[in-house]
Amino acid sequence: MISRLDEKTRRIIGICMVVAMPVIIVSALIYGIYLDAEDQKAAKTDQASKVDEKMHDYGQDQENAEPEVKEGSPETDSSSEGKETTVFIPSQADMQNAQTVAMDFIKAFHSFDHQNPGAYLEKAKPYMTDEMYSFYEKNPKKGTLDGQKVEVKNTSATPGDFQEETQIWNIEVTSEQTDTEGKKQKVITPYSVLLKANGDTWNVDGVKIDE
Repeated sequence: MISRLDEKTRRIIGICMVVAMPVIIVSALIYGIYLDAEDQKAAKTDQASKVDEKMHDYGQDQENAEPEVKEGSPETDSSSEGKETTVFIPSQADMQNAQTVAMDFIKAFHSFDHQNPGAYLEKAKPYMTDEMYSFYEKNPKKGTLDGQKVEVKNTSATPGDFQEETQIWNIEVTSEQTDTEGKKQKVITPYSVLLKANGDTWNVDGVKIDE
């Protein structure tokens, strides 16, 4: 078709092609550079995402890892937030002292006789803080139909929580309860006993029956 055109038209078309060719080449180069830049950007984003994912997994591993327990008293360990938690370990003398007080207290406190309802509190008084004694003096324990008389037969102790000024001991009491008809039954009652340091000894400052 171009051969049918006159010489002048063919020259114009040739000039246009010569002028347009560099523009097309430059445009193609610019477009290629743009695509390459986008590919590199996407690759960097994907790589950064993988790095973040690895860091997240590492953080989870650190959180799930068991804390390192250091030797000594008190013991310390580090939590996932970088905070130190103190685990106090009392001396054997303090543990034995507190355990004995807790068990002697429960033997007195758990017992009951409806014919002398205040006797249990007076027996437990030497082991209690003044505040706790005052509370039970105003709010005395009362007997029940099944527990007109309660005699402690056996006690056992397991350690609970220890702090520098307080200890918690879990005391299990086996007792014989007598109801209003004179029938007797064996009952096991679990207690948690809170003790507070008082110089070289310990006093009971709280007690509850564990459900």
